[in-house]
Amino acid sequence: MRHIDDEKVVTIIDFRHNVHMSTRNSTLVARRARSGAAAILASLALIASLFVAAPAVAAEPVSASAPAAAAALDAAASAPDVSAGIVKAAPVVGFDPENIISDALFYDGAAMTAAEIQSFLDSKIGRCENGKCLNVINASISDKAEWVSQTTGQLVCSAIKGGTMKVSELIYRMQTACGISAKVILVTLQKEQGLVTSTAPSDWNLQAAMGASCPDTAPCDPSFKGVGPQIFKGTQQLKTYKATRFARQPGVHFIGWSPNSACGGTNLNIRNYATAALYNYTPYQPNKAALNAGYGIGDGCSSYGNRNFYNYYTQWFGSTQGADTSHSPFGGYNLVVSRGQVTVQGWAIDPDAPTQSLSVVVRVNGEANWASFTADAYRPDVAKAYPGVGDRHGMDSTFEVRGGDTTVCVAVKNAGIGSDADFGCTPVFVESASPHGGTTIRAVPGGIHIEGWTVDTDTRDPLAVHVYIDGVGSAYKANAYRPDVGAVFKDSGDNHGIDLSIPTTLGAHQVCVYGINVGLGFNMLLGECTTVRVTTSADPVGAVDSISAVPGGLRVKGWVTDPNATGPMTVHAWMGSSATAIRAQTIRTDARVASGSTAYGFDAVIPSRTGSQQVCLYGINVGWGGNVLLGCGASTVLAGDPFGGMDVAIVDGDAVLRGWSIDPDTTDSIPVHVYVDGASRAVTADASRPDVGRVYPGYGNSHGIDAKLNLSAGRHSVCAYGINSAGGGGNALLGCQDIVVPNRSPFGGTDATVVAGGVQLRGWTIDPDTTGAIAVHVYADGVAVAVLTANASRPDVAGAYPGFGAQHGLDAFIPLSKGAHQVCSYGINVGRGSNSLLACQSVVVV
Repeated sequence: MRHIDDEKVVTIIDFRHNVHMSTRNSTLVARRARSGAAAILASLALIASLFVAAPAVAAEPVSASAPAAAAALDAAASAPDVSAGIVKAAPVVGFDPENIISDALFYDGAAMTAAEIQSFLDSKIGRCENGKCLNVINASISDKAEWVSQTTGQLVCSAIKGGTMKVSELIYRMQTACGISAKVILVTLQKEQGLVTSTAPSDWNLQAAMGASCPDTAPCDPSFKGVGPQIFKGTQQLKTYKATRFARQPGVHFIGWSPNSACGGTNLNIRNYATAALYNYTPYQPNKAALNAGYGIGDGCSSYGNRNFYNYYTQWFGSTQGADTSHSPFGGYNLVVSRGQVTVQGWAIDPDAPTQSLSVVVRVNGEANWASFTADAYRPDVAKAYPGVGDRHGMDSTFEVRGGDTTVCVAVKNAGIGSDADFGCTPVFVESASPHGGTTIRAVPGGIHIEGWTVDTDTRDPLAVHVYIDGVGSAYKANAYRPDVGAVFKDSGDNHGIDLSIPTTLGAHQVCVYGINVGLGFNMLLGECTTVRVTTSADPVGAVDSISAVPGGLRVKGWVTDPNATGPMTVHAWMGSSATAIRAQTIRTDARVASGSTAYGFDAVIPSRTGSQQVCLYGINVGWGGNVLLGCGASTVLAGDPFGGMDVAIVDGDAVLRGWSIDPDTTDSIPVHVYVDGASRAVTADASRPDVGRVYPGYGNSHGIDAKLNLSAGRHSVCAYGINSAGGGGNALLGCQDIVVPNRSPFGGTDATVVAGGVQLRGWTIDPDTTGAIAVHVYADGVAVAVLTANASRPDVAGAYPGFGAQHGLDAFIPLSKGAHQVCSYGINVGRGSNSLLACQSVVVV
């Protein structure tokens, strides 16, 4: 290790051919894929020359030793071409039971991106025949918390964001969280259930996808049934063995040939954690028969799990120990960070094409092919260190990034017989040049409302904002007043707020809001895309309670509300081609409206001509939305003479005039003149008649006639006239009726029989106004001689008048002097009527 105080540079030489350098302002990572001390010395010499130059940003290490460089290049050029491939019937070559796969490859948490995993699955599966293949289905897991071993303190898996996602995305998240290569996960899915190549997997295959918690001697644990739980549990378990020091660790262990203990096994000196993990996951080694069979069947003591892991890995991804890098590009790079940008500086040489400028590919935060360029910048120091290669091997390319925590990975494309060289990844923090901001999106009646802000520090002007609703975009300006934003971004001003109301159809909508970049940077999604459900229309809502004819027009009553209204509303009443505006301003608490809305009632008369008229009422929209038809109705507008009707009935013995009358020119009660046998009297048609009000709702109920006429018994002629009270027209005959008023006086009869000293008066009498016995006055020769009560029992009378009972008889002695007399009896009236003569009789008392 060498420490230089004035540059604050620390250089660490790793004799596995990696050179790491860091400074305050940049990060340098040099990756070399060559072997031999000469190459290392060449790199050290170039590093020393760069320190002398003392650049502002640390440069990458190259060698200044021409002979060493030439020797290294010659050695690389003479290396044999090695290609790995497996033929199904061919024996397995290269399988080392003590080192099945290297730790570096097994625990590579950045082996593949999600896109690369998806592409790999698509290439292996092709067309899915049953819709259940790994390249087309989604998998689900719940959120998982970070897990740190209580025994070792090592991280097993970092926190994992759950949900429903593509299988490729889940594999990528598990790779990143647990540090298990996606290649290892893919191979395990294949060797357990053949899922990576299956075009029609069964439900059982999917339920036991990685064979996790599925021992050979017992059923699978149902807690981890399904693709998502299986990938989670299997990947976590592969990491658990190392991180928690659980089960077999590197060292000598007896590993059997198969689950049949009688088959035996051998002691193996397991040389790394990856191999130990595979034997913990699948605790058997392939015997010679299994290895000789390639992918086929061995003998009765053969097992195939770890053999197939090796076969699939080498077939798909190459050596399990890493590629032969002696023919691959070598060199180094460093990053220079500025606002919104990263510059890759460095150099690269391919031993097989030493004078060729190589292609460089940059991956940013896992996104492949973020940038690419040719390493052809002028680098005389590289030419000096490696004579004969030329001076056009420099990297000096600047590209934009989104900003924040950023991981930049650099790879150099191979030009000869080697393979592409991964120069490594470097995390840096980049000040964003893209728009800042955020949004809140919610459903409102008839659409969505977006609130938020966005600022681009490349301009003081309000930014354009693009809103995508279900994939369809529209442009707006973020120019609402937001002094809180201006307080944070002091040079940008206060007008950067977002306050948008956008109409939509009812239903669910996905809404994405982007701040549109100015200058350096990228358009930025402000927050997250949000799915909102619009359940209420923005149009007015209301109802027509009634439409009725009134003097001079139609009376309309109802209510209206609008979710965007904050006060009284307008209703338009259309009659023919003309409209009348009505103010709806009475709060109607009885109307059923959506929560938060207020219903406003209206009650107005729409002037019109006489005759049948139709009116249609529209709620007038407030804000966005449209006018809405509340309802239509028709009624006949009246004018002219009063109209109505009358009848006379005997009620309790008296004549009662009943009926109704309306003057169409007024809603008031009108006078009615009644003529009885030519003599007139006046009454007012103001009695309540709800039946009339229902037929003529615009006039109300108070138009009834209900008058007692107090007529004497006998026949009478009754006529009624509605008296015109307003407008044009004249009085109108409501009707005439003849009626007989019954006699309400007592009736009955008496008989006087001469007896000694007088007469015996017998008979009966009833008053129609009572069921009780009434008084009877007796006169002899015009002089009152007795007051009797007709209460003797007369069943025969009860039989004739059953409603009055039997107690209406007379049987009384009336003393008289001798001689001739005239005896008269009178029934004394109760209620209406008058006293009635029951009988007069001449008698001679002897």
